[in-house]
Amino acid sequence: MDKKEEYLNELLENPSGAQVLSDKLSQLLEDKEFYKYGLLVPIIEKLLSSGYENTVLSQFSHILQRALKDEILDIAEMISDVPEGQDTLTNNATQVIARLDGEDIVDFIDLLSDEKKQEMFERNEYSYNLYRQGLIRESTLGGIIKGDVSIFVEEIIKETKHSRTPFRGVGNQTTKPTALPDIEISSIARVSTTFGEIDRVLGGGIVPGALMLLGGDPGIGKSTLLLQVSQKVADTVGTVLYASGEESQLQLKLRAERLHINSERLQVIADTDLDHILDQADAMMPSLLVIDSIQTMYTGDSDAAPGSVSQVRECTSRLLRFCKERNIPTVIIGHVTKEGNIAGPRMLEHMVDVVLYFEGERSYQFRILRSIKNRFGSTSETGIFAMVEEGLQELSNPSASLLAERSDEESGSAVMIYLEGVRPILVEVQSLVVTTAFGMPRRTAIGYDLNRLTVLLAVLEKRCGFTLGNKDVYVNVIGGLKVNEPACDLSMAVAIVSNLKNRIVPTDMVILGEVGLTGNVRSIPRIEQRINEAKKLGFKKFIIPEGNYKQIKDNDSSIKIKGVKSIQEAMQLVFS
Repeated sequence: MDKKEEYLNELLENPSGAQVLSDKLSQLLEDKEFYKYGLLVPIIEKLLSSGYENTVLSQFSHILQRALKDEILDIAEMISDVPEGQDTLTNNATQVIARLDGEDIVDFIDLLSDEKKQEMFERNEYSYNLYRQGLIRESTLGGIIKGDVSIFVEEIIKETKHSRTPFRGVGNQTTKPTALPDIEISSIARVSTTFGEIDRVLGGGIVPGALMLLGGDPGIGKSTLLLQVSQKVADTVGTVLYASGEESQLQLKLRAERLHINSERLQVIADTDLDHILDQADAMMPSLLVIDSIQTMYTGDSDAAPGSVSQVRECTSRLLRFCKERNIPTVIIGHVTKEGNIAGPRMLEHMVDVVLYFEGERSYQFRILRSIKNRFGSTSETGIFAMVEEGLQELSNPSASLLAERSDEESGSAVMIYLEGVRPILVEVQSLVVTTAFGMPRRTAIGYDLNRLTVLLAVLEKRCGFTLGNKDVYVNVIGGLKVNEPACDLSMAVAIVSNLKNRIVPTDMVILGEVGLTGNVRSIPRIEQRINEAKKLGFKKFIIPEGNYKQIKDNDSSIKIKGVKSIQEAMQLVFS
């Protein structure tokens, strides 16, 4: 058996589906020996004849990067026979054209049917890509848009390197407006990071061609997170290029060893020249590009210093065009200011598709990945991680981790459920009330709004008759989390009274509700979702607002739910 037959048999032996076949093809493409035998054309031909058009087209961008010049036209001819309506055909044809010379471009156009020519002209995908790459002039572009194919032959100019056109648009261009109902919606083929928490925040995975921005405080774990993600993507999808302008390759290696990362498909480069990094990415065509960080990068198109407003803007614009044209997902790390905002122009956040913030207290192990902007999904999802010795570990059940060390023999503790986006999380709130040794009593809040604490103490003193004017009050949300939701008010009030009276709150009780200035307890959103989450952890008693109690449809007999109208009524139920 010759080598050609061996490769064909290896690829097509017992394929159980398109995904399995796609994985096999990806493995073959990583084999350097594969390209010595001119097997691209017979393999694609075999796959097409076996009915795996989608698989071939999905892998085409990787195939083309290794294709020999004399193979490109043969490949182009085969894909020109793929049935109509394949959305990926136009994109693949664009990639073919980018590798052809002037005469070959005309030959390729001739291979296409009139219907596909019309489709490509209407979408203006490949012609506009040629213009953006400097293969045709602006005057020629107008004729192509109108359907004058002959202009292609008349004017082909020399390819230029990174032409500076910062004001051009991205994505598909249309020749005329389209009615909204006539626009067809196709599903987005997302790339899974295999991190469930990250996929949750991104809306199901990484979208090809998306430009994502990750911000966070220094030392919070941004580089660690992306290095671990790069490892996962490299192992499951394909090559990843990690470009660092802050660390040398040796430093990256040391960090990787600490995280037990050692993948051959994870390529690292230590450079601040964005033009050089993009040249390497263009030749490599990675499945993911990581830039750490955008403030360290510079491009020759701007004379400003790295990190300046103009450099950050120009570098981001260059990356935006690159990832859209090459369909390569790109993640950039952004530094933050003292106020916690991403450094640089505000325009930076407007330009990217996704803005993520990595938050947490450095002295605590818990980290929260929060979506601030997401063009491909919800901004209500969050991911919870724990910083351990081996790096970041995702927490699929953060509530259990946060309540693991709760004591059931101490006063001043209560449990509430707050919403991190749309995700319910159970946390323990603690209080300490002591007689002040100073003329002015102290109020200290960790993880809870100090102004809300002051108002809450005033309500307890005025509406419930508790004397707190001569007491120091300290409150804390366990785990270093920051709870700004009003639903925490009632549980915090109960914790304060519990320590004041030295009365223990039942360990299987959850307390929820917003406290008003009149002492009334107001309704909170998503009450059933919160209760269901607490039931999973064994909580049996619930004190909730009366308004929420009336909304509950299915009252489970295994739990006891009490609705209260006022803070006084809540105190009687807890401590009676």
